[in-house]
Amino acid sequence: MALKEFKENMFDITGGEAGNARMLASIGDAHDGYLKSGFSLAQSFAQARDASKEKARKSTGDITFLTLLENQLAWLNDRIAEAEKSFEERYGEDWREQMAERILEPDEIPQRREGESMEDYRQRLEETLIEKMLDDTGEIKSEYLNDPELREWAQWAQRQYLVKQVEREEAYVNEPGISEEERNRRIAENEASRSFKEREEARIKDTDPDRKAEQAENYDQHRDQSMASDTTTADNQNSAFTLGQS
Repeated sequence: MALKEFKENMFDITGGEAGNARMLASIGDAHDGYLKSGFSLAQSFAQARDASKEKARKSTGDITFLTLLENQLAWLNDRIAEAEKSFEERYGEDWREQMAERILEPDEIPQRREGESMEDYRQRLEETLIEKMLDDTGEIKSEYLNDPELREWAQWAQRQYLVKQVEREEAYVNEPGISEEERNRRIAENEASRSFKEREEARIKDTDPDRKAEQAENYDQHRDQSMASDTTTADNQNSAFTLGQS
């Protein structure tokens, strides 16, 4: 077919030149709409990707802080268990009662209640001993620092105090219902605290190889979980972008 005849037939099919112009305009609008849609999807993906990076950065900070708290807690509990094992080997099973007789006044020693188990009674006795040897800020009172035996007992008491402090900090930053902004503020507040820094410094100085290996493994596990979560999020976003283009 000649080119002229093709053009004439084309105009006839589409309703003449006016119809053909409408058709071309419609094609142009569709093309522009597709471009705009693609640009919008790309822009949305970029925003989501940036938000994901920011969330991952904050998540990594959260994991680092919470992992340090877990390591501090494990370290403190290990040191407490070691001390209590040593006390039992040296003083016998009633080492708490012996501490109480030396440290507490007769009227300060808790009496065992009717029906109270020995475990529960000794737990109350521990709390009384801890309160006696530490001040309100958890520092060892001066009268327990000079005698080696009393100082060892007071260090055990202080670590018990610090365990509760770590648990309070963990609950503080993980409080349900708080915003990300408030959560990050609380993490920064705790990281800057003297108590957190002193605990971390003491933990780092610990030369026990088994404890160090266990804490390193704990950190690696948290990091791997975070990276796996971030990878899944990125894959989901890529899939959504691909589907949006099709």
